[in-house]
Amino acid sequence: MKAVFILPSLAGGGAERVVLDISRALNVDPEIEVTLFVMKKKGVLINQLPENTNIVFGSESESSIRALDFENFRIFIRLLAIALKNDSIIGGMETYPTYFGFIVSGVLRKRFISWIHTDIGQYLLLQPKWHTYMNLLIYKKIHLVVLPSNTAQSSFTELTNGSRRSMVISNPINIKKINEKACLNIPVQHRLIFSKPVIVGIGRLSTHKNFRQLIEAHSILKSMGMDYNLLILGEGEERQKLEEFAHANGVGDSVFLLGFVENPYKYLKKSSVLAVPSKLEGFSLTIAEALALDVPVVSNDCPSGPRELLLDGELGDLITTGDSRAMAHALRNVLENSICRSTSHAVQKFDLNEVTSQWKNLIMGK
Repeated sequence: MKAVFILPSLAGGGAERVVLDISRALNVDPEIEVTLFVMKKKGVLINQLPENTNIVFGSESESSIRALDFENFRIFIRLLAIALKNDSIIGGMETYPTYFGFIVSGVLRKRFISWIHTDIGQYLLLQPKWHTYMNLLIYKKIHLVVLPSNTAQSSFTELTNGSRRSMVISNPINIKKINEKACLNIPVQHRLIFSKPVIVGIGRLSTHKNFRQLIEAHSILKSMGMDYNLLILGEGEERQKLEEFAHANGVGDSVFLLGFVENPYKYLKKSSVLAVPSKLEGFSLTIAEALALDVPVVSNDCPSGPRELLLDGELGDLITTGDSRAMAHALRNVLENSICRSTSHAVQKFDLNEVTSQWKNLIMGK
């Protein structure tokens, strides 16, 4: 059985990492052959491509995908040629991979599956209006949609009035790899950061990840006399604004934005607490990875993954989304009381092997 997964690029977000992990794991199975179609040859994950997977780039250009661009026609033709050789076409993310995959599947009369990684209702509120219209048109006609959590599925059902078939397959984490990489040493140039307790945030530096709120909470804690460092791992278009915001609030010397790192687990393991200030999450790989390492979590109670992952607050602290002062107090409580929880048992069901078997059954039509 052959399947092609479509990605917009190889940006360093959780969705892209998940698709790469599943592609790599599926191709080990002799019954399945996976092709990864990447629309644009750009992104920090380009050095982490699975060796055992056929990779095809729709375009060598590093420019962003735009709605009205002749280059999209060339990408479409390349995808059409690849999809012709496959049994299933999988739009690996929201918007463009789903749009292109849906159209190609219609032309070729092939099976199409859309993979949504977020709360689609909330996500579309942050996008240009035409994306909302396009999604309403397409998602009501797609054969099957895969979502990462029950609450994300509820959001999709509400958007489509329950008119389409959907199912939940959680995003996977490679628990063995996470624990192995967490034991590696931090580079010498970064060790000084850990001379004090560290609050860590991990994710793409985008508006919906909302690291501005975390820096604001950090500023509040510093005004209370708390002595620690804030570490943010990830890259994105908000970097300069976040750096300026940190300096404007007088905490520039204690906020460290290291950019994208190939192994975030060694930083996460040595941190006192993970802070998740997102406005929306479909699943939150970062929370699952922190739980696997028994690292305390303080998260916004945003749609839709954190509450489900943290078992309504049993495995970590949930605060009102956007409330910087509440986040500051929750983080202070963890730092001052050295709170520790045994949480690794709760994420065994998300292990890569278990999730890969679910994807295999789906692709094989079982």
